[in-house]
Amino acid sequence: MNKVVIFSDSTCDLSNEICQKYDIKVVRLYVTFEQDVYKDGSDITPSLLFDEVKKRKMLPKSSCPTFKDVYDAFKPYIDEGYDIFYTGIGAGFSGTFNIFNQVKEELGEERIYVMDSKNLSSGIGYLVLEACKLRDEGKSAKEIYDILIIDREKIRTQFVIDTLEYLHKGGRCSGMARVVGTILRIKPNIKVVDGQMVVARKFRGMKQGVKGQLEDVMNGIYNIDKDLIFVTHCFASDEAQEMIEELINLGFKKENILEQTAGCVISTHCGKGTIGIIYKEK
Repeated sequence: MNKVVIFSDSTCDLSNEICQKYDIKVVRLYVTFEQDVYKDGSDITPSLLFDEVKKRKMLPKSSCPTFKDVYDAFKPYIDEGYDIFYTGIGAGFSGTFNIFNQVKEELGEERIYVMDSKNLSSGIGYLVLEACKLRDEGKSAKEIYDILIIDREKIRTQFVIDTLEYLHKGGRCSGMARVVGTILRIKPNIKVVDGQMVVARKFRGMKQGVKGQLEDVMNGIYNIDKDLIFVTHCFASDEAQEMIEELINLGFKKENILEQTAGCVISTHCGKGTIGIIYKEK
């Protein structure tokens, strides 16, 4: 059986340390300010991103990796005899999935398995870490694909957005809705459902947003896999620590709670203060 290499893209929001530890190969998406183009997490960090937003008074655009980016990433491993498993940002959120599929077809290799995560951010990260675990257990790329195509339906991703400014500037929130939401301190609770984002609830303030997400965990506690749970945020460290403490009180082991920060592409669309919780149901 061939060796397996695990690929994802930068929207998986796994830290560089985790990617190095588990030997995860990452293809970068792009963020662009007018004529200035940056690779997500390589040429620009979330901190620098928000500095640029403040300075330029505009949001960047995000874009897929190029065909060449993916081809150049895959080709050496195919030449070396590896099988490839990839999952990244869901097809319902980006054209990135299609680029990876096109490269698979161009290489004409049955040894490449490209899976739609139907998810984003740490919802992808969860599946990528599962892929690494299966690889280390000796599973083939096809076996990893067959297992995760089922497990992806068990991933629960939700987050609460602190500011409507980024949704508004990104064309996902009208000017009136932004004004009303800001005055009333409305914080939308976004859930990923069948590969799409839906507004599940609206909270009055971030404390209620954190509480509401924790209540979802508490209500489903007996059906949650406690081996791994993500708390992922965009410059919301205080809320993240509060959430982690409550998860420990609910019986999660500290070492199984993974705090991660959102990358530049995700931050472009959600803005500062966003915080989410991601887990898998049994």
